[in-house]
Amino acid sequence: MIGTDDVIGWVVNTIKQTGVVDQVLETESVGAAAPGTFAAVIHPQAMIPSPKTSGLATTSMVITVGAQLTIQTPVTPLTPTDRRLTRGVDKLLELLNANIEGSDDPLGFTDLYGIEGTALSAVFGWIPGPDGVMYRSAEITIPVIVTNAYSQSQ
Repeated sequence: MIGTDDVIGWVVNTIKQTGVVDQVLETESVGAAAPGTFAAVIHPQAMIPSPKTSGLATTSMVITVGAQLTIQTPVTPLTPTDRRLTRGVDKLLELLNANIEGSDDPLGFTDLYGIEGTALSAVFGWIPGPDGVMYRSAEITIPVIVTNAYSQSQ
């Protein structure tokens, strides 16, 4: 059985595999990344039972993880789009389209289409930095269905 820590670890490793992010942080603070870096901040969002993938003997869970990809460089509305962000999101979404553990009988998988309510998605925007300037950002919502998370016979 895998749990939230395993899913977060898988997301962190997957982000590192993109090769475009300078830092991957498991923190709630946007300002934790060094200025000028392309950082990913990982945070758990939700855990809910998965009725569509649960059975009579086990309960599956949807563990949703957020990943905020931010380029720690001040921007204005006239700043050209930094293609590092769009390329990073493209590569991450491609890599997340996989089973956890890469097995034929997966322990979990990304809910690409939202069969349990939330689909894999990316929303681009700006976030205020700790110094009051705006940073270009993308919030990635990563719902992972963990099959057979809990036994119902205990």
